[in-house]
Amino acid sequence: MSKPAQVVPENCIGFALPPKKNQMSYIDAIVYQLGIGYGQDPMNEAEIPFVFEMSEDFSVFPTNFSIARGFELFEILVACPGLPTFDPMRLLHGENKIEVLKQIKIDTPYLNVGVIGDVADKGKGALVTVLIKTFEEKEDGSQGDLCIVCSASLFVRGIGGFGYKGKFPQDPIVIPKSAPNKTSS
Repeated sequence: MSKPAQVVPENCIGFALPPKKNQMSYIDAIVYQLGIGYGQDPMNEAEIPFVFEMSEDFSVFPTNFSIARGFELFEILVACPGLPTFDPMRLLHGENKIEVLKQIKIDTPYLNVGVIGDVADKGKGALVTVLIKTFEEKEDGSQGDLCIVCSASLFVRGIGGFGYKGKFPQDPIVIPKSAPNKTSS
């Protein structure tokens, strides 16, 4: 497969890699939850379900989308037939968004599907939005309920100038003037 000289949006948007099977173990969940600060106070009983696998109420923290591990964002960019060959040193990881639709469970098989949701010309580069969708896996191996959608914005310098402004032009983010409702340290 030859790569185009410049971005071809219609060959990018909707391009998907085959699903990757994965599941989360207690260790995966606990390592993430310790990493975000749970368990610092061993006397805090409210944190026990997040750091002790023998807890009756063991829970996976909702933003723990490490179930998508093994899926490389770079892989979809390289495989996409609508993106030209580019120098990986010119790739910048922008923002991530996560939408949790259903709680992730331990030792449950999941299917992760990577798809390019949008590509936008930003002049000197392209902004590529990759969606990683995590589905429960049914017994027959097909996709079940959608659990998580993770959106990653990747900016590739040096491949702009193709003229397509994207499906979803974004307004600049407005920084709130109020104090945060909650912080974590």
